[in-house]
Amino acid sequence: MSQYAHVHDGNVLQVIEADAAHIAERPEPDVGKWVSVPEDQLADIGGTYNDSANRFINPKPYNSWVLNGEYVWVPPIPYPADYATTNKIIEWDEETTSWIETGTMPPPP
Repeated sequence: MSQYAHVHDGNVLQVIEADAAHIAERPEPDVGKWVSVPEDQLADIGGTYNDSANRFINPKPYNSWVLNGEYVWVPPIPYPADYATTNKIIEWDEETTSWIETGTMPPPP
C-alpha cells in the first residue's frame, strides 16, 4: 500500500494508505487533489506540499527554525556535537533559541 495526501493550496489536509486503484476509483475531492507520497518522504496533516519540487514539508516545529535546501526544518544553532557521547537529554528551548539539558538518561543495565 502507498500513502496518498489530500492537498489543497499546498496544505496537507488528510493522509491515507491505499492502493492506486482505490485512489483512481475515488471521486476527486471537492477542493484540492490526491498526491502520491514518495516512499522516501512523510506527509503530515498540517504540513505543506511543494508541487514544483514534489516535496512534502513537515509543520514548522518552532518559529526560529528555517527550511533548508532539502526541505527540512533546521534550528538556528546546530544540535550539540557531543550528544551521542553523553547521557544528557537535550531539547530545543524556543524562548532562549538554544539547546538546553533537561535531564539525563539512565545508564544501560
